[in-house]
Amino acid sequence: MDIITKRTIDTIREIEDSLSSTVKISHHEVTKLVVIDLITKRNFVYDRNNDDEWLIHFDKILSYYIDEDEFQKYVINREPVE
Repeated sequence: MDIITKRTIDTIREIEDSLSSTVKISHHEVTKLVVIDLITKRNFVYDRNNDDEWLIHFDKILSYYIDEDEFQKYVINREPVE
């Protein structure tokens, strides 16, 4: 890595650090964000590859967060998570 690239990366990191802030968020909201992220990644992998080899892993993890009805609604039907 040349010196200009390193300086640019360092500057970007400094800017990111200066812009970061701490927020308080409820456990429910954190769980909701995790579920949305898992569903998004699961569906992206499926849509991109048409390969359901990985789905079983995402589905197993999601089963800890949502029940079968919610799975059908949010994952299969792709309705927005409430």
